[in-house]
Amino acid sequence: ASTSVLAVDSTYAAQQTSPSDLNRELAAQGDAGMDLRQTFDMINEGDILNALPRLTASIADFAARDAAPEQMAVLYKYRGDVRANLGKLNDARSDYGAALRELENAEPV
Repeated sequence: ASTSVLAVDSTYAAQQTSPSDLNRELAAQGDAGMDLRQTFDMINEGDILNALPRLTASIADFAARDAAPEQMAVLYKYRGDVRANLGKLNDARSDYGAALRELENAEPV
């Protein structure tokens, strides 16, 4: 089973339609990028319950590295999608809000 993907109302997130788009940007980031790619694979395979703590760890790791706001927005968006699919709607709403706040901090395109 696969998860549905809920849209975040932003130009950047609309351009970043799949985890593979983010993967290209993260490819040079070593173990953290590999862990994230494995997490996205889990999501694509429908293993969202086990993917959730991995996404949370990735968000903390990338925040500690001062990742670009666009990258953080995508991570929050995907965690929001997972939480929404698990029925954790308040947590999902919080993640979508965090994604939008990150986009507000992004450099204009």
